[in-house]
Amino acid sequence: MLLPSRYARYLCDHNGPEVYQKYFRRLIAYGYSAASSRSTEGPMSKRLLSEELSILASNPSLSYKFTDSISASDTDNLKDFQLHAFFDAFQLDPFQRTILCLGVKQSWNTELQLQAFDILADNFSSFLASVRDKAQYPSTLTDSNIAIILNQFVQDPVPSFFDSRKQASLFNAIRTRYALSSIPSSIAVILDAPTSLQTPLESLQELLSSVQASGDEYKYDGNIIVRIASDITDPAVFEELVHCKPYSLALDLFSHFARVEKYPLLKFVDQVLATDNQGFIIAIINFLNFKASSEYTQQQQQQQPQPDSPEQPDVLPLHVQVVYDLMHVVLKHTIPSEYVEIWEGVQAQCIQTYPRLINFGRGHDPAILVNSATNSFSPEVEKQMKYYYKKMYEQNMNEPKTQQDMSITEVISLLQNLRTSDDPSNQDIFACMVHSLFDEYRFFPGYPAAALATTAVLFGAIIQYHLIEDIPLDVALRFVLEALREPPDVKMFKFGVEALMQFQFRLEEFPQYCAMLLQVTSLENLQPLLFKKLRSITNNESIDSGNMLQEKQNGDSLAAPLPPPFRSLHLDSSSPGEQPSEDPDEEVQDKILFIVNNVAQSNIEQKSSDLKSILDEKYYQWFAQYLVDTRVKQEPNYHMLYIEMLDLLNDSHLIRQVLYNTYASIITLLNSPETVVSSSERGRLKNLGGWLGILTIARDKSIKHKNISFKDLLIEAFDSNRLIIALPFTCKVLEKAVNSRIFRPPNPWLMGILKLMVELYTFAELKLNLKFEIELLCKTLNIEISEIEPSTLVRHRPPKTELLDEADILGRPEMSDEFNRLSLAGYNRLDARTNMPVSDNMSVGTPTLSTSYLPTTVLNHPSLKRIVQVAVDKAIREILGLVVERSATIAVLATQELTSKDFALEGDDEKLRSAAHNMVRYLASNLALVTCKEPLRINISNNIRTLLVSSGYGESSLTADVLNVAVNEQLDRACAVIQQKAIEKGITGVDEALAEAYVRRRHRDLRQPFIDSSVSLHALNLPEPFRLKTPGLTRQQLRVYEDFGKPRLGNGGLETGSQTNEFANSEYAGLLQSHMQPHPLQQQQQQQQQQITLQQQSQQRMMPIMTQQAQQQGLLQQQQPDMSMHTAQQLVQENHSFGAQSDITRAPMNRASVVVDPAVQAAIENLLAAVKESSETSFDQLAPESRVKVTVTAFLNAVVNRMPNRDQFISVTAQCVVSMLFTAADSQLARETLAFLLARLCDYSVTTAKEVVLWLIHSEDERKFNVPVMITLMKMRLVHPQELDVNLSKQIQARRRPAIEFIAKLIHEAVLGESPCALRTEFSLCLEAMKTVAAEAGPSQAIARQLIASLETAAVPTVPNADEGYAVKDNMKYIFHEWVRLTQHPAQNEKLLFIFILQMSENGLLEDSKFLGVFFRSALEYCVDAYAKDLEARNSGLTAKDGVIAVDSLAKLVIMLFRVHDENEETTKIHYLRGILSVFCLVFAHEHETQAGAFNGLPFFRLFSSILCQWAEIEDAHTEFKDEFYSLITDIFKTLQPMAFPGFTFAWMSMISHRMYMPKILNLERRKGWAQFADLLEELMKFIGMHLVGTELPDSIRYIYKGTLRIVLVLLHDVPEFLAQYHYTLCNAVPICCIQLRNLILSAFPHNMTLPDPTAAGFKIERLAESRQDPVIARDPGEDLQQFEMKKFVDAYLKSGGSGMTMTTLVEQLGAPARSEIGLGFDTVTTNIAGMNAVVLYVGTQAVEDMKVNSGSGTVVFDAMTVYVRFMRELMQALNAEGRFFLFGAMANQLRYPNSHTFYFSALMLQLYEGTDGAEESEQRGVREQIARVVLERVLCHRPHPWGLLLVQGVTQREMWRRGPQE
Repeated sequence: MLLPSRYARYLCDHNGPEVYQKYFRRLIAYGYSAASSRSTEGPMSKRLLSEELSILASNPSLSYKFTDSISASDTDNLKDFQLHAFFDAFQLDPFQRTILCLGVKQSWNTELQLQAFDILADNFSSFLASVRDKAQYPSTLTDSNIAIILNQFVQDPVPSFFDSRKQASLFNAIRTRYALSSIPSSIAVILDAPTSLQTPLESLQELLSSVQASGDEYKYDGNIIVRIASDITDPAVFEELVHCKPYSLALDLFSHFARVEKYPLLKFVDQVLATDNQGFIIAIINFLNFKASSEYTQQQQQQQPQPDSPEQPDVLPLHVQVVYDLMHVVLKHTIPSEYVEIWEGVQAQCIQTYPRLINFGRGHDPAILVNSATNSFSPEVEKQMKYYYKKMYEQNMNEPKTQQDMSITEVISLLQNLRTSDDPSNQDIFACMVHSLFDEYRFFPGYPAAALATTAVLFGAIIQYHLIEDIPLDVALRFVLEALREPPDVKMFKFGVEALMQFQFRLEEFPQYCAMLLQVTSLENLQPLLFKKLRSITNNESIDSGNMLQEKQNGDSLAAPLPPPFRSLHLDSSSPGEQPSEDPDEEVQDKILFIVNNVAQSNIEQKSSDLKSILDEKYYQWFAQYLVDTRVKQEPNYHMLYIEMLDLLNDSHLIRQVLYNTYASIITLLNSPETVVSSSERGRLKNLGGWLGILTIARDKSIKHKNISFKDLLIEAFDSNRLIIALPFTCKVLEKAVNSRIFRPPNPWLMGILKLMVELYTFAELKLNLKFEIELLCKTLNIEISEIEPSTLVRHRPPKTELLDEADILGRPEMSDEFNRLSLAGYNRLDARTNMPVSDNMSVGTPTLSTSYLPTTVLNHPSLKRIVQVAVDKAIREILGLVVERSATIAVLATQELTSKDFALEGDDEKLRSAAHNMVRYLASNLALVTCKEPLRINISNNIRTLLVSSGYGESSLTADVLNVAVNEQLDRACAVIQQKAIEKGITGVDEALAEAYVRRRHRDLRQPFIDSSVSLHALNLPEPFRLKTPGLTRQQLRVYEDFGKPRLGNGGLETGSQTNEFANSEYAGLLQSHMQPHPLQQQQQQQQQQITLQQQSQQRMMPIMTQQAQQQGLLQQQQPDMSMHTAQQLVQENHSFGAQSDITRAPMNRASVVVDPAVQAAIENLLAAVKESSETSFDQLAPESRVKVTVTAFLNAVVNRMPNRDQFISVTAQCVVSMLFTAADSQLARETLAFLLARLCDYSVTTAKEVVLWLIHSEDERKFNVPVMITLMKMRLVHPQELDVNLSKQIQARRRPAIEFIAKLIHEAVLGESPCALRTEFSLCLEAMKTVAAEAGPSQAIARQLIASLETAAVPTVPNADEGYAVKDNMKYIFHEWVRLTQHPAQNEKLLFIFILQMSENGLLEDSKFLGVFFRSALEYCVDAYAKDLEARNSGLTAKDGVIAVDSLAKLVIMLFRVHDENEETTKIHYLRGILSVFCLVFAHEHETQAGAFNGLPFFRLFSSILCQWAEIEDAHTEFKDEFYSLITDIFKTLQPMAFPGFTFAWMSMISHRMYMPKILNLERRKGWAQFADLLEELMKFIGMHLVGTELPDSIRYIYKGTLRIVLVLLHDVPEFLAQYHYTLCNAVPICCIQLRNLILSAFPHNMTLPDPTAAGFKIERLAESRQDPVIARDPGEDLQQFEMKKFVDAYLKSGGSGMTMTTLVEQLGAPARSEIGLGFDTVTTNIAGMNAVVLYVGTQAVEDMKVNSGSGTVVFDAMTVYVRFMRELMQALNAEGRFFLFGAMANQLRYPNSHTFYFSALMLQLYEGTDGAEESEQRGVREQIARVVLERVLCHRPHPWGLLLVQGVTQREMWRRGPQE
């Protein structure tokens, strides 16, 4: 939209300062004083004034404009102008106030000068801080602007406060800003003005004297230190300053030296500590205390300026690196006991003042230091911090949750990612978020309870997940301890307890801290278990208070150490070099680097020879480090090249050095915590692993056990959750054994490691990527995983901790046997009090082994089993009544309200009862579950502990891990009991609540539709499909309630209603549950007996289930009663091995213990066996009763009905399916069957779908290079070709030959095969990369060329024959479909799009206009069909956007064809575009006519809108076509006007008012588009007039009229000149009854005009200068008179002075055929209204010209005796009443803004109102009545009203009152 400020800016920039001053003063008058003559001008002027102030305050050279504008004396509202109040009103900051007041210094107004001086003094300190900080106002504080500011300060008049000290402060602030760069000469001239001849030492001595005289060692100006530092150039001076005192001054001085890199800070500290250790440590503490406190105070004052606050001395800010170094110096030395407490406060203060310390020293210092010029954060960082915290608190407060909210888990994950990022902004956000927690700690007591609880969880979580270490961790722990020391009834104590519970599992790392917590006696009463844990930790560590105090005094950190290094890694103690090492000089380094950079296979011998000549042995260590760390880590493709280069150098010492550096880098990466969380670091580690393998085992050289023990490495990694780094590294090393003669299989060393890997593969819950690493290794070594026997190294290790005390074990032998069978228990140690699971990205999540199931084994003991049963029973009874009552009540109320509303028109009481039961069952069950789960967990846990103690076991009998798992095992069953009770009570309650409704429906009148008395009218008026309709709910609506009754997954095993658990009865129950069961060591006879028994049970369960499934599928035929039975028996017999251990009564297992079960593989193998026996070749050919489909269905039913750990189990099963798909599927039927199974598994679990797609698309594993499998997956839509294209193209660019071969075959089969499943455009990136390969000489050239040749042979369809009919259109639609898919390609760019267009042109599709028309017609029809399909999908509740995508692609194609079209004499670009759009219009017309009422205009509206948007993107590059383009679009819009196509009216109105059209065409140069746009508005108004018939308007016309009003209103606001210029033609088109629309048009006046008040006393329009100015009228009314054949009569009358014959003829010409018009009061209208308007305006124009000639340059005077007035009077008298009405209406149309026409016609109407002498009174009264009617009709409607109309209305109203009551 066009804003008035644009015109104001134009006037100010192109005129003198007087115009700007008037403009600025007016802004102040309206914007600041809010005195406006228009209701909307005040807020707008305030916004404009604010923008203008921002411009002036950002440019010191323009501040004089502000001064000149406010210093004027001729403006009343500026006489008592107050700068303070003015700046406060617009919230200007200190810097902006200073810039503006520097200009006011030069004002001649003394009062304003004094105000400016006061403001400068108040804001001087804040201004200096902004000058020092380079991050603030970078665009304003340029070199030239700084010079201007300095001159403004020092020039007269100088403010009284700006003495020599202030001047020095300003100059030193400038020097600080340029501390790291040279000062520009323009500034240096001012700074170096002679002020003092002192040397730096003399200045320092003077500073020392002033400090000693003041008695305060910190009372000095820090800017003097900057000047001293800048003046020192002699290094000897630094040594003289080292021992200067006081220490505070020396520390400040050398801190600044360190910041500007003149002298190392730590060197200065070491020198002073050598002479005065204790005193200097105390001085550092005091120095940091003063600096941190002072800077923190300054920061707060800058955020909240307080003008009246006392002036503080200029404190030189410390750099974060300096603070970090000084604090760690203190930590390394003993702190005097009296300073321990002070030091703790200093630590907290430093963290608050220097927040970037929080993550400093953790490997990301370069990123942190990028923004360290200031110790505060940018507004953007603060805003981002607040945004994240707001989302977190809303997540914990809002019900229901929204997608925008963030849980605490997500915030922790976010903080982890930010902490390890090397992006400076991310580091700032991390520090800001943690710092805000520390800084807000003092306000925690005032937090609401819910917000404080959320904060406590977050506070503890940042400690738990190692987000802070070192000093920040000490501060956080101290805050928690301080909170715990509060009384128990205080909120802060609860905060401390909650935070402590979050990191309770790290307490073992802080034994001293635990000892301090033991002093909090309140913990013992409220948290006895935690208190005992603290006591146990303290006792085990044997820490006494004296030692604790000593360690605290020594400054030992309470922070936890980094993850322990691997004990299996050892680096040789010394480098293998035989002589001292040194780095080569720069010249030699450049030569070596040049050789390595340019080495290639073709020149390796020459380059190696050159390298050998300059690489001395003393440089070996440097070269080895460079080669390993810079090249080998990053360039795995060049490993063999570097190995060959080392071989050619033929130096054993160099190779040993390279190997040594390789070990060093590997050990560093393996031990680095960054490798765990950084995929790039893990990639480098894998590269080093491959390099190590090439250096050693590939060359038959061993990797010494003392350097890397691979078995120990894997076991350590398993224990410490670091398999994600150790396992891929080990695999990469061992892969190279395939090239070895010694270490290839069956080498014992290698096989031992492989057995350990297989053990992890089989029994550990490895992630998919880790499993594939092992599979890839085995495939590389040509060995099957199934052939490798898993080891027992991990499973048979002795447990690390005993579950029972040794005495208890010896005393109870039966318990000892049970616990001896326990294996590794890697359970998540999650506190039961908090519902905060650890996400995948919070820990690496190394899986656990599950050869036994811990809690089930424990509960086999009779005593413990009884204890747990009693504990559960007691826990249920404690909460049963309360939970059931609450859940059932809420469910009944909700069900009653919803069913009463939805079933208001449903007469079947059974439907109502069934729906109510389903809904109340669902709601009560879930409400009971969420209400009781956590209380049950806590109660069961507490009850078990109590019963254990009372039974004599002792609390330590069961560890926390075992107890938690035992509780979780029983939790679902306990919840199910409560859920069932809640359901029963809910059903009873809802039946009672709806009893009356049941009765009403049961006894209703069957002859009438049922309508409940409580039905809401609102429900009857809702849109489809929500509206209630008789005779009741539709099938779709009723399905909502039926879904409530369907079995739900994950409800803890609870069965709803009479539904059975198919999972319990399926043959796969054993498969899905077998890995949950223990594997006790029993006798062979017992195993066989159990197997036989369970097999019989499985057969009994399986047969009815299979029969039921067959009946449901329609598969069981009477003539074949035994077929399904036989199939079921056979399946059971085949799969009895994994069904033998089935026991559905077992409790659900813990998620952490889900593992891969060999039975899953066995089941799939049996499925493949069934596939091989089938004679069909495709899955679609299989009959429903076939063995394959029955097996798949049973398998999927077992999966979908699995209750616990469903997602995890599906993921495990999917892994197995993927593995079998790529390794064992040897037929098309097998591939389709497994792909179908995989697709269904992905449908059941979103997580599984993501993991599968991640590997299929993004993995570089060569096993996926299986063309038939990949084609099958593409057809199943598991793999999208476009996503595959992006990843595969990268592998082509890397010149991976297997990938190139695979891609060539895949594209050929997918695009050109017998059954294509993809378009060539979907592989555009791969094809581009293939063309590059084809142009290069290499082994893959032939493959690439063959693929390209085959595609060219079957290229884009050529120009078809015209007689092919529908085949032509099908080909065209296929081509357009390819274009659509190309535009949606993830990596599409203009190059690919232009290539596609070039191919179309080369094949003749764009050359012949006939085929071009067919193409675009087919493309548009394709889009229309896609829109229709989208509409059907949306009606079905789905989301579809294919139509939108297709239309947008078509618009893009049109504009791109316009860009590439070559102009010639026959067809220009615009002519070419016109042809395309004409085709669109023809298709549009055809659709509109054939579809009639079903016509859908959305695709056409979207098409033209998209074309406008696409044009806007290229408009700047094609400005020469701008006018022609918009003219063409206007012609198209005129063609599609509503008069011709009424079904497109709403879309057409949206198009002509489109933001990419209306503002553009109205802004064309020289207003070229105004006439065309006016034509469109006329057509719209004519259309409205055509449908304004009768008294009742249809809603459609009413909406169209409202839309037209809004369009005109926008024009009135933005382009009033347009309406003013075209008012004549537009008023001719406006329907007679649309008075408000006409008023809007006539109210327009130019932007630069201010309208006076027409009702003011004594106002005379003739006194206005504008009354002599003629308005611009776009169309000459004389042309219309000529068209109506009336111009000759009018001219004849005006020339001859009047003739009755002429007037009579003219009145006859003004007649028209009778027609009806609404809203006028006339039965019919017989007047030519357009002709009347033309006559009035034509005569008035002639009269105004004559009037201006007669009046000369003076005031214009209306002459009532002229021929023009006589013409109007005689015409009025000759017309009938109807004619006079339209005559006066035509005159009123000219009553607009002040101009000559308004003046004339207002005088004319008033003259006619007054009447003439001799006229009859009755006739004269009729004239006055009609004039009054015309005026009042227009005034009585809604505003706005034309200014001239109000003028006439006021006069006529006064005249009416003057004439008395009879008037």
